Amino acid sequence: MPQFVGLGIRRCFGIYLSIKDLSNEEFKDLIKKFVNNQYIIKVYELEKDNIFLMLTTNFIREARDNMDFIRQTCGKNLNSLVAMEQQTLHAHL
Repeated sequence: MPQFVGLGIRRCFGIYLSIKDLSNEEFKDLIKKFVNNQYIIKVYELEKDNIFLMLTTNFIREARDNMDFIRQTCGKNLNSLVAMEQQTLHAHL
């Protein structure tokens, strides 16, 4: 897939996480870590132990690195992860 530097192309991904075996305090700390990530533009707490993230990146490498960040941040408590590309945003030339 081509990478268009400087064209303003942004890829957005919806990421659904199912988390297990976390106390309320640990869950809140996990949410804070996601909120502090510059590429995660929205963080939603769904029903118990489920999170939805909106990830936006310019490059495939950024997306891959941030998916690794999400997996590492959740660690052994990650029950499942589903990522779907939502849309591609770009500037008109």
